[in-house]
Amino acid sequence: MCPQLPIILAQFEQEVLVKTKSICNALRKGKWQNIPLLEREAIKLINSQSDVMVKKTDKGLGPAIVSRTIYLQQLNLHLRDATYLELIDVSTSDIMQRMYVDFQDCVRRFRNIPGFKSTLYLLDKYHQGAIESPHLCPIDLLMKEHKPPSASGLRTRAIIPNNNYFTCQESNFLHCMLAPKVFSHPFVLRDSLSFVRMLDTLKVPFENNLRFATYDVTALYPSIDLERGLQSLKWFMETQCDFQEELRDFILILARFVLTHCYISCPEISTSIFHQIIGTAMGTSFAVVYAIIHMIRIETDIIKRFKSSISLYTRFIDDGCCGWHGSDEDFENFASEFSRADPSIKVIWTSLSKGAIFLDVSAEISGGSIHYEVYSKPGNAYAYLPLGSFHVRCSFPAWIKAELMRRLTRSSDQNRWAKSCQLFYSKLRDIGYGSQFLLAEFAKISWADRTKAMIPKVVLQNTLDRKCVWSVPNSLGLRSLFRQSELNLTQLDPQIFPGQIKKITKGASRLSTILRNRAPPEISPSLVGPP
Repeated sequence: MCPQLPIILAQFEQEVLVKTKSICNALRKGKWQNIPLLEREAIKLINSQSDVMVKKTDKGLGPAIVSRTIYLQQLNLHLRDATYLELIDVSTSDIMQRMYVDFQDCVRRFRNIPGFKSTLYLLDKYHQGAIESPHLCPIDLLMKEHKPPSASGLRTRAIIPNNNYFTCQESNFLHCMLAPKVFSHPFVLRDSLSFVRMLDTLKVPFENNLRFATYDVTALYPSIDLERGLQSLKWFMETQCDFQEELRDFILILARFVLTHCYISCPEISTSIFHQIIGTAMGTSFAVVYAIIHMIRIETDIIKRFKSSISLYTRFIDDGCCGWHGSDEDFENFASEFSRADPSIKVIWTSLSKGAIFLDVSAEISGGSIHYEVYSKPGNAYAYLPLGSFHVRCSFPAWIKAELMRRLTRSSDQNRWAKSCQLFYSKLRDIGYGSQFLLAEFAKISWADRTKAMIPKVVLQNTLDRKCVWSVPNSLGLRSLFRQSELNLTQLDPQIFPGQIKKITKGASRLSTILRNRAPPEISPSLVGPP
């Protein structure tokens, strides 16, 4: 251990206490309400109605006022289908004990392997806290106002978070291990700006036969068959990852445990416990990389067979876009291959056309080149931050600049950018922003800034970047992990920081950065590592 490390940690703890004290003082002060008085009265009136609920909508379209009867009907449609199994006369404690026994059986052969001891120790600590404070996954529904109901009557999206649930840390571990490889795959899109960069490099053939088609995967998360999904995960680790065989086996075992131990509590419709037996739940961190990996397995062989006709192919989770310069007959075969690859996955393609709407970009091919601009859905409410909001004043120029940069990078030419800025300006003026303030902020961004904005940011790799950060709030194991530290935030304000949360730590990469910056000049940065 570095001899200066105790001094550095003591200084770090002191600065944390000072900063936390200032936060506590700010929290004790009275709060201004962002919502006007008339709107607050309207919300109280809505909440006082026995058969009315205020719920969130899918795609961030704002709040929805929903009949409680309709909401309960939607819960029944979700939980009482083939995806879930209703367990009667089973208590939450019984489920927790059963999960604990199942986990011990799964990882027994890894107990004596040195590389897994610390990970299993942390998982055991977390599981002990989960058993002492047992609870199941809740379920919440997002209202789908952007599309009509399905054939079965579903008009909601089920979200089942596993925060502080028994499998929470296993899910986080799987995500941390797989995410770097998943999001660096050439088929996987990280954001719409990456898609715009792909459009900039795409060349329109001389024959001008390039066309676009997009697709959407219907209910991807709850539709993945368990065995086929795990086979896709095994294939991905063998072909795309540099994991050793023991680690691959460990990841597969943890993945099966997470996928087969999702138990849901829904007291609104039943006192029974619901067990998800098909697919994975939206709301767990592992679900995203798991679904993406399964789609990579499906599309890899198909893309190889039709690569001579494909100019562009990318996908953002369950939404994909393809640039096609082959024949219509070949495209029909290409699109149908996606549904045949896995009978449980339904892929809906649009027709080939010169234009496409993908994410927040509307692209079209004309004049031998590709043009694009910002796309807004017809139901977009443009619910920007109101001028009367009690946010700090510096936040208003910051978010306006961010939105201007988004519109700048999603515009292929200056005319489209100017048109987009005019729309943005008018929407802000409609909600009370002053013209002088807006003109001053808009003048800070010009078309010349686009070249720099389109350059991908270089992220320097850190040796600690792949270390997993364990978030264990309200767990008894948290205090034992940091028992040597004297940092105790409860002494500042026990009402803000309850007794069961004794320590607050930052991520491993962040802590290492702090230590390197605090180290005296004579200490080599390479010697300053985690204690």
